[in-house]
Amino acid sequence: MQASTSNQGMFWEEARELFEELVGWLDSDSICGLEHGEIESKMLENGYELLRKLLQGYFDKRSEDEIEGLAEGRDEAKRSHKKRLSRKLTTIFGTVIANRIGYGGRKINSLIPLDGELNLPVEQYSHGLRQRVAVEVARSGFRETVEIIEKTTAAKIGKRQAEELAYHSAGDFDDFYHDQQAQSRELEETGEIVVISTDGKGVVVRTEDLRADTQKRAQASSKKLNKRLTIHEKSAMLNEWQRWLRFIQSIPLYVQPNKLLAHLMKIEKLSEKFVGKVSFHKTFQDNDLDQSVSVFGLLWRNSQN
Repeated sequence: MQASTSNQGMFWEEARELFEELVGWLDSDSICGLEHGEIESKMLENGYELLRKLLQGYFDKRSEDEIEGLAEGRDEAKRSHKKRLSRKLTTIFGTVIANRIGYGGRKINSLIPLDGELNLPVEQYSHGLRQRVAVEVARSGFRETVEIIEKTTAAKIGKRQAEELAYHSAGDFDDFYHDQQAQSRELEETGEIVVISTDGKGVVVRTEDLRADTQKRAQASSKKLNKRLTIHEKSAMLNEWQRWLRFIQSIPLYVQPNKLLAHLMKIEKLSEKFVGKVSFHKTFQDNDLDQSVSVFGLLWRNSQN
């Protein structure tokens, strides 16, 4: 068995010609008046064709380099009858032709070694196109999938073919879960491996267990926030606020003047944190009783709300 000799550069001639043609078109003055959208559409169309020609060249090279000889399958039957076969393969770049050698014999199935090496599907559509169809069918219907495939690829596919590809894409569903259950039974026999993964975020470490440099920074730092209250300060403030409200609400609105001074001094102490420093008793001592009672009445009514 001897490999066929060929000119390696001949497989890429068509791709090179199209590439040079595209570069020449971009370099010409004729496209100066075109908008970028028109240029983009032209490049997309030629880009798919360029990729298709490259893929076609690769298939031609593999076909030309294929070694001829005898083929033997799992049945150990030797197949000596050779025949050149061709088939179409529709990819996302377009349709290419795969030429390869088929080996057969009397009353035995034919074998095509190159199909196995390239893992070509039995049907016409490539694995890349099948994957695209499966993803789009999961998102939308079959009719929408056909339209999306025509708009986003160089391939054309019918609605019935899209349905068949979607059906075949779920062909391994039962086998997949059957294998998962088989693996689960094996784990039950051998025992499970427990793996714990942690990132350490939010874990408080004791100061004495820190590294030397980190320990110094922890001792020098303060948990007091500069711009806002801590959680404990908020809780203490809320308790003080509720106690202040309960005290004001417990005082009758019309209190006797001789008892008002004691109430005002206590309000001063409790309200300093919330409404600023006030001097109700000073205005009372200065015989400004009306002003003190007026301010006290306002606080009392607000506490009721």
